[in-house]
Amino acid sequence: MKHSPIAALSLVVVAFTTQLAGISRDEPIQNPSNIPISWNADGTPTLEKIQRAIIAGCAKRSWQCQAVKPGEIRAVLYVRQHMAEALIAFNTANYSVTYVNSSELRYNGTKNTIHRKYNLWVVNLISDINSTIASAQ
Repeated sequence: MKHSPIAALSLVVVAFTTQLAGISRDEPIQNPSNIPISWNADGTPTLEKIQRAIIAGCAKRSWQCQAVKPGEIRAVLYVRQHMAEALIAFNTANYSVTYVNSSELRYNGTKNTIHRKYNLWVVNLISDINSTIASAQ
């Protein structure tokens, strides 16, 4: 029995499309909270020292930071045409990263989803903040 090339191509297209349907670029927004601060420097950490360490950690991956008030930093990341904005709330024991705003990241407020790159950027941000805090002098 002969199979036509068009029938074979149609099967490949259907299989590929079905596989892509299961792969989404969007994920639920992750808002990591109460991340412990492991302060290795001498003395007790102050809000000012923690703030400096968080801002230095943000800078490792080009997040632009602005202190909003004691214990809060606004962090913005620009990657090509994308923009992500998060609020980093902190005290001397822990910190949290909360989504604020974005552009060109497929944000859906109804579903609370966003392009998966945002969550990856936040994971990297937390890693950089943690390593900066751990190495603070």
